[in-house]
Amino acid sequence: MQKIFKLWMQLVTWGSSKGLPVFFLRDPKTNKPSVSLTLLIASFIFCILGLINTASHSKLFGDLDETSAFNLFIASSSLYFGRKLSGDKDSIVIDKDDTPDNPNKPQ
Repeated sequence: MQKIFKLWMQLVTWGSSKGLPVFFLRDPKTNKPSVSLTLLIASFIFCILGLINTASHSKLFGDLDETSAFNLFIASSSLYFGRKLSGDKDSIVIDKDDTPDNPNKPQ
C-alpha cells in the first residue's frame, strides 16, 4: 500500500509541475474553451448511448443508466444556457453585451 501511495504522489507531483492538458470544446460566441459546453456535449452523447442501450435491449455500452445521463444533461444544459442570466428578486435580465465583437462595449 505504501508503494502505491508513493507512486500516486509522484504522479500528482509530476502532473502539478508539468500541467495536464484537458480537452475542452470552444464556445462559438467567445471562441474560448468552455467547460460548460464540453459537459453539455458529453452528457448529450451519454443520453444517446443510454437510449441506444435501452432500445436495443442489449448491454452494448455496459450498464449505462439513461436516467442519470439525462439528469446530467439537464444540469449541464442549465449551466451552459443559464450563464447569461442574472437578476434580483423582481426581474431576470439576459446579458447580451459580452460578445467580443460588440463595438459598443467599453474595453
